[in-house]
Amino acid sequence: MPHPAFRPDQATYHHLVTFGSVYWVNFTYSDLPEGVEERRILSWRPALVISSTVFAKYAGALNVLPLTTYKGKLRPYHHLLLKSDYPQLDGDSLVKTELVYPVLRAALPDQQYICHLHDNDLAIILRKLADTLCITAFYALHEPDDTPYTPPSETSEEP
Repeated sequence: MPHPAFRPDQATYHHLVTFGSVYWVNFTYSDLPEGVEERRILSWRPALVISSTVFAKYAGALNVLPLTTYKGKLRPYHHLLLKSDYPQLDGDSLVKTELVYPVLRAALPDQQYICHLHDNDLAIILRKLADTLCITAFYALHEPDDTPYTPPSETSEEP
């Protein structure tokens, strides 16, 4: 499914962008300075909104994770979305948790909305994103309690 084509004056913003929504995002941007090379996405691609819904309501820019076509290679930091679960996608897709991009809220009009992910997939993606950002090295992914955090000792002495 190609990205929707419409004139900028036809864009509408009636629906709130929410955490877990997938939109078509244009990842193309101007050339890098001479001598700077970088592997990057240079086209339209589906992307998952990972900014909170409240943040998305007021912020000018949101964070998204790009999706790419699944070609049989699954890395531990990718999450597989099956076409059978998300028929709006072109095929089986990978959420790339190692690539967080900021995009302008104005770049996500209603016409570019694709679908919303299921809670189970979102929970797995957030865990993988936390691992990618090394958050889980310091914070457990559960409700906090009153017990102070005690880091694990590097050397374990057994009696």
